[in-house]
Amino acid sequence: MPAVPAGLAVRDGELAIDGDPAADPVLVLRAAVEAARLRVPLSRAGLERLADAQPEFGDPWPDGARELFVELLAAGDDAIDVVEALDFAGVWTRLLPEWAPNRNRPQRSHYHRFTVDRHLLEAVATAARYTRRVARPDLLLMGALLHDLGKGYPGDHTEVGMRLAADIGRRCGYDADDTSTLVRLVQHHLLLTDTAHRRDLHDPLTIAQVAEATGTVEFLELLATLTEADCRATGPTAWTDWIADLVGTLVGFVADHLIGDANLPSRRRLLLTDAVEQMMSSADTQVVGAGNTVTVVAPDERGTLSRAAGALALRGLDVLQAEAYSSAGPPAMAVSVFRVVLPDTPVDWERVANDVRRAVGGGLALEARIVERARLYRRRGALAAATPPSTVTFDTTAATDATIVQVHTEDHIGVLYRLTRILTEMGLDIVSAKIQTMANEVVDTFYVVGPDGPTLTAEHQREIELALRHGLSAGQE
Repeated sequence: MPAVPAGLAVRDGELAIDGDPAADPVLVLRAAVEAARLRVPLSRAGLERLADAQPEFGDPWPDGARELFVELLAAGDDAIDVVEALDFAGVWTRLLPEWAPNRNRPQRSHYHRFTVDRHLLEAVATAARYTRRVARPDLLLMGALLHDLGKGYPGDHTEVGMRLAADIGRRCGYDADDTSTLVRLVQHHLLLTDTAHRRDLHDPLTIAQVAEATGTVEFLELLATLTEADCRATGPTAWTDWIADLVGTLVGFVADHLIGDANLPSRRRLLLTDAVEQMMSSADTQVVGAGNTVTVVAPDERGTLSRAAGALALRGLDVLQAEAYSSAGPPAMAVSVFRVVLPDTPVDWERVANDVRRAVGGGLALEARIVERARLYRRRGALAAATPPSTVTFDTTAATDATIVQVHTEDHIGVLYRLTRILTEMGLDIVSAKIQTMANEVVDTFYVVGPDGPTLTAEHQREIELALRHGLSAGQE
């Protein structure tokens, strides 16, 4: 058995604590580090000794405490049982009293598989596997531990968490710059996923805004690694290949911007491949499904994207992202490209293409069919979980040439069809749409242009919101 520091011993497969915690306040961390390193539990007698005699860490922490604390976090999965044993014994909160309100706290979102405290430990363990990606592994691990700490307190968990991180960073001995980095990691821990899911990554303004928030490539690398660790610790649907690709694309564009190389490929150049341009030259409706992408080319008429989305919903294909482009012609043609979630069973692309063609041409009773499908196949998750309130927001400043309409509502069959149909009926051209699904909720983001240009008036926004809310309430009945 490897040698252990003074005051500790391995007996009967457990780590015993023979030293006096009252005389040596960081003995608890030396014991925790050794227990994780040797993959042995802390003995019951040792935990009882700590519970009886361990003093609270002061302000500032004792000398050497921060380095040992980070070393414990760096043990990754092997640290989880050790920390939970210390917490069960009432010792962990003597080091980090802000932890207490998060103990065994359930998450508000069904997206999460762990309680708040276990999620934080899982995020640290995941981050520990990625420390070679960043210049400051210690800040990555501390950021992972603190990023959701505010969930145990009243108010917005990010704002509360920033205040907690500022106090903990200073107390444990970080200088002002490092403490600021911890605070910013908490502040922006949702930035990359929210932006990747809900914004046009090929809009220069999107990239510039994220670049302004991150500031340096070094911080961007920290944030990107924390984001992946956070998502992987959330649950299996929070970090898929699709999400990894979105976030990776965003991070790449932002890094290029930060180093002065911000030549983004335009949406038109991405959509109009040689194959799509060949489809457009035929001047009739064509549908091609391959992999997880459905491409629809049709004469440019209002509602094409909405009707195509309705046909995909009838075929059980959930849309992750939709992009639209209209050519001036002649003839004027509309291109809609959908990225979908493939079901467990093989997709009959010929039937999908036939339904989309019929829908685009007005040959399917989409509303009636979607209502019937929703009645027969109402999702179990929506039945089991509380219905979230619907919200509609507008942003006229965050896009280069469009207004952003964001709808947060209950997920149900045909929701994208209904939303896009309503937006079209309100005189809007939909440039792109991004769909984020979280358990029984969706956040659908649309880049739209109105009849008078990209900026919607306040009056038009009010009418659009009224129409969307009415349509959503009707669709959920």
